[in-house]
Amino acid sequence: MKNHWILFILLLSIAPSTGLVCYKCYCQPANTTACDCGTIIDVEDGSHCTIVEDLHTSNPYIELSSAALNTSYVRIKDPYYIIVDEAIYYNETTTTWDKQTKHVVHGCDWDFCNKYEMIASLPQSFQLTIDASWLTDNIYGTGSTTSCNDCSTAICSNATHSIDYDQCPFKSCDNATTCSLYDLWHDVDTNELCYQSQCTPSEMVDEFNDANEKYKVQVEAIVYLAQNRSNFEIWELNINCAAENCTRPSIFQEVNELLSGVVSGIIDFPVTRPSTTPSPPSTTSTAPTNPLTCYNCSCIGTVCPCTTYEVISADDSYCSIIRQNYGQFTSIDFGHVVENSTHVYISEYPFVLAEESIIYDENTGRWDTQNDRVVFGCNTSLCNSPDLLYYLPNSFQMRLPEAWLNSSILGTGQSVRDCHECPDAPQCGTTDFLDPGRCPIKSCNTTCLVSDSFNDPANGLLCYQSFCAPEDSEIVHIDTHRVEIEGIVYANRASDLEIWEIDVYCRADDCSRPEIFTELRENLLYQPGDLTYLFNQSSGGKKLRCFDCYCEGGVDCVCETISIEDAGTTYCTLTRTYDGSNVYVYFQHADITDSYSNVRELPYVLVEEAILFDNQTGKWFTRTNEIIYACNVDYCNKPSLLTGAICTEQGITNGSTCPIQTCNTTCFASNIYSDPENNEQCYVSYCVPDSSEFSVDYYRVEVIGIVYPSHPDKVELWETYVYCQVENCTRPEIFKEIENQLTVKQGNLSVFFNNTVVGNPGQLHCYDCYCVDDPVCACNKTLALPDNTTYCTIIREYDGQDTWIILEHIDQNSTRVYIREFPYMIVEESILYNEGTSLWITRPNLIIYGCNTDFCNDPRLVPSLPANFRMRLPDEWLNNNILGTGLPVRDCHECPEAPQCGTTDFLDPGRCPIKSCNTTCLVFDTFNDPSVDEQCYQSFCAPPDTEDYQIDTHRVEIEGIIYGNRVNAQLELWEVDLYCRADDCSRPEIFKELQAQLTVDQVDLSPFFNITTTQTTTTPTVTTTPTPPAEPQLACYECACYDNPNCTCDTVKVSGAYSSYCTIIRINYETHFTIDLEHIDRNSTRVYIRKFPFILAEESILQNETTGKWWIRSTGQPARDCHECPDAPQCGTESFLDASRCPIKSCNTTCVVSDTFNNPDDDLLCYQSYCNPPDVDFEEDRHRVELEGIIYADNQNVVELWEIDVYCRADDCSRPEIFDELRGNLTTQTNNLPQIFNDSLVSIEPQRICYDCYYYDEPNWPCDKFTVADAKTTYCTIIRENYGDASAITLEHIDRNSTRVYIRTFPYLLVEESIIYSDTTTMEYKNEYGYLWM
Repeated sequence: MKNHWILFILLLSIAPSTGLVCYKCYCQPANTTACDCGTIIDVEDGSHCTIVEDLHTSNPYIELSSAALNTSYVRIKDPYYIIVDEAIYYNETTTTWDKQTKHVVHGCDWDFCNKYEMIASLPQSFQLTIDASWLTDNIYGTGSTTSCNDCSTAICSNATHSIDYDQCPFKSCDNATTCSLYDLWHDVDTNELCYQSQCTPSEMVDEFNDANEKYKVQVEAIVYLAQNRSNFEIWELNINCAAENCTRPSIFQEVNELLSGVVSGIIDFPVTRPSTTPSPPSTTSTAPTNPLTCYNCSCIGTVCPCTTYEVISADDSYCSIIRQNYGQFTSIDFGHVVENSTHVYISEYPFVLAEESIIYDENTGRWDTQNDRVVFGCNTSLCNSPDLLYYLPNSFQMRLPEAWLNSSILGTGQSVRDCHECPDAPQCGTTDFLDPGRCPIKSCNTTCLVSDSFNDPANGLLCYQSFCAPEDSEIVHIDTHRVEIEGIVYANRASDLEIWEIDVYCRADDCSRPEIFTELRENLLYQPGDLTYLFNQSSGGKKLRCFDCYCEGGVDCVCETISIEDAGTTYCTLTRTYDGSNVYVYFQHADITDSYSNVRELPYVLVEEAILFDNQTGKWFTRTNEIIYACNVDYCNKPSLLTGAICTEQGITNGSTCPIQTCNTTCFASNIYSDPENNEQCYVSYCVPDSSEFSVDYYRVEVIGIVYPSHPDKVELWETYVYCQVENCTRPEIFKEIENQLTVKQGNLSVFFNNTVVGNPGQLHCYDCYCVDDPVCACNKTLALPDNTTYCTIIREYDGQDTWIILEHIDQNSTRVYIREFPYMIVEESILYNEGTSLWITRPNLIIYGCNTDFCNDPRLVPSLPANFRMRLPDEWLNNNILGTGLPVRDCHECPEAPQCGTTDFLDPGRCPIKSCNTTCLVFDTFNDPSVDEQCYQSFCAPPDTEDYQIDTHRVEIEGIIYGNRVNAQLELWEVDLYCRADDCSRPEIFKELQAQLTVDQVDLSPFFNITTTQTTTTPTVTTTPTPPAEPQLACYECACYDNPNCTCDTVKVSGAYSSYCTIIRINYETHFTIDLEHIDRNSTRVYIRKFPFILAEESILQNETTGKWWIRSTGQPARDCHECPDAPQCGTESFLDASRCPIKSCNTTCVVSDTFNNPDDDLLCYQSYCNPPDVDFEEDRHRVELEGIIYADNQNVVELWEIDVYCRADDCSRPEIFDELRGNLTTQTNNLPQIFNDSLVSIEPQRICYDCYYYDEPNWPCDKFTVADAKTTYCTIIRENYGDASAITLEHIDRNSTRVYIRTFPYLLVEESIIYSDTTTMEYKNEYGYLWM
């Protein structure tokens, strides 16, 4: 019989080159690191990419290639599929029908779709089953036969002509043997097929091994992944049988009707092709009615930038981020998942699903938790943002007590155990569903595999399956002690873990009992961690950190506790109160809405004081009751401010609304400013009852005042309270009298208003906490120590199933290797050999972040701490240099007493002689100071293992450091420890070899470091000087419009964000106006811009000769007094004018007077005045006031005047006081400001900025012009077109639909060339290219 799998594999390599791009490689599973699966090939139109996983024990392999469609022997209806070739065979040893997978093939038809990492996602079986009694009667029979239908050449049918089975008469076999027949469906729906049957040739019988092909039904089942994914179709049937008449043509239909299976393990294959992939010719697609946009990318490694996306239907799919770990490899996939493709129902969105394994380490005797996969699912457009990848949890920290694992999973080491047996299919029902007759107990001398799945946790439906695993083969190794748990966390119950599936690999007796899953759930510990960033990706405003403590007593108040609240609704306060005998100090948040008066700015200092009468001395005295300092910067209410100097500080209503009444006790009156800015006041007065708590204060005045940094020498009264027994002492006017009589003496408030230093001089504040199995580790405890002895750290340490997070000080001299600069990050990882799977696995041990600024080990950084750096070494190198060949003895250098230090070539054999070693060789290499290449080497033969102490036999431990402020910062190796059994693995050169072979994924460290990169062609010189951050770029629209109120603009320019900002400027000219959108230099304005966004307006008040008079108009005299200082402005405070600097002179033209604020915050004014020269004294400027004011978004009710220019002919109109008079008379009115300020911050649809220039026949083409367009419909291009000897260069956007050929991926290079016959040259043809596109 023909081997059609051989034909299929041969077809993979005959496709000619054009069109689709596929990966191509061939690998042996025992040595996958030796193959290069990065090679790509072009295949012809009509072909598709393939992945073939051959599982034959004799010669297994993995191949990435391509195959042609519509071959002569089969038709694939859709080139996006998975084929599983599975045999149900008779095991003559156990007399049972068993299953074995022969091949798995994946086909797809978009560029690079057959990537290597998809191999781990291929299903291993469709769990095909046929009733065992039918198989025994119709396939096995008596075990041999003497005759079969015979047509050794296949005969086929189609829709009009059926197979003539008379062409296949019965024929006697030469010897008692079996029959071999196959049936190949071209179309199972229309029964178009090919049939072939014969006596099994003797040479084929001789090839049978393990009795797994002598009696079998081998099924090639295909699932079309873009169609009905829950069902498979039969592609081909191969039968080897010995029952009577088993070659009858109808047997294939019988098998088709009896065959059942479960399509599973295809969750990682998207239900729809990526958006850049054309659909197969036989299918049609329409835009979804309810579209959902998801990012769509795949990467190997822990970093995966992604800008491409796909549009799918939200009715049956959701967006996803999937991170899978396999050995030393990690894959990241952004894409989508079809809702019904998962074996458990997803009930809501968003969610995070984790699959983790708890594995027994034979070497250490410990149980370790290993994360296998994490899935984030959501159902809003672009919700699977690449920015969220770093917030994907590293683990749910699933853990089980080791005592329970040892007794229920590991067992006591007995060779045989009881195991329930129902291998054919899961048995489903409620928690008490198990019928022993469906899964009888049998004796098992291998590993018992037991699974428990929730189809829907909401209704408690479980599916249970158990069977005894087959013996390990050369290719397949089954873990002997392992628990796999798959759990899901939903956003609305983020602390609850719902268990989806549990798979147990166990050797303890009766470990397949169904009750084990209930016990496991009761013992399971887990810690999902803080999933806020994932579940609240569009919210989560800025947080404000304030000291939070309470003290009684004086200034010696130690506060090391921090609290965190929303920065938009709270600010920090430091409050000191005095009740006459005791002092109380409060560090805390204050709600912005708690204040009953309007706080205009932060920081501020508020003081409440009482002026009291002492009956014993007969004197009035002042007592400070309360002082509040408020601010809105992290840690700004620091304890050191308690030593700041605050001394003391300094209202009216119609009294008819509060009629006078007789009072025989104390009168009380209060005056409160609801809004001092608008002079809004609230007055209260009444007669205090004798029982009142204030009855003792017969004579008292309480005053509460506030000081803002914008006017630090001015005290605004907030509240005034009067307790009095004088006639008419509650008159409303008394508050104005008090304000006029009040004397204020202020101390130095600069310590509060210039509070820009976070910590205290000479001390370093670090967070000080530790957490166990808490990936977030919220911490509010701090500790201050001398800044010249310690620095701050965040430490994550892995201990078996547990994880420790430690935030603390660390002594500068505590590390074995000298830390040269800050910040830094240390990572220690182990590459371990798994004896059961023969895989090398990378496991993180320790990560340390170190820094030396106040509060720099902020616990908010803990979720961003990388899980690992995925240090990897090639499997082949590890096998040769660490694992070895299994020899019992090896050479090992011996110097156990102490490390031997020197340069890289330092080793003196006499100090570390070679000795024979029959255990593990331990070899250590430590860099004491990498900058001078000093190393310390040590090696010795480990002692034999004892009951209490076992040493790993094959292990590589690597410790490295990254200095974060360096240019092109890379990982520097600190220490390498080897546990090896390969011969001569202790040679000193092995560390150089290791360093050359080492691969490291340096993940996103931007929350910790500001790593800058530079282009270089040589090895960069190592420097320890911190590099200042590069200036980020700011893109602004750049256009000019004339009399166009819309001013459509698509041109963009880029400039430094620190030195410029974006502006829209409209200038009015009589009946015309211009609009300019552009950058503006931050230093180009005469007055300092303090914050953004802002609106600045310049307006002129002009004299109208016909409609009225106003105060600046002259009386018509020919000359007037005018101060004269034309050369330069004279700057100072409000009362700065020195007459000698600007003397008064007579002026017979217009007097020009200006008043400019250099910085309104410090009240610094610049005054200038002069008599206008006659040649520029235009008539329209003779009576004019120009005002320039600014409004900031965070204080939209306040117009700050920047500059006032007065053009006047009134006498003495240049007096400096005129500007105060002007401010007192000025009124303003604004509209639409909230809309303008809000619109400037609203996010817009994705935009793409491209260079936009054109050059003709120019050797150089510098371009500094940009344009902006929709990123969804355009992309950037560089086009060079040749015209004879000349050429044109165009840099521009191009519409995605403008090209005749669909562009699938970016970037690309397109070339158009002509092959032209030349009549004038001796050459017959020449190549000329017309375009070069990028």
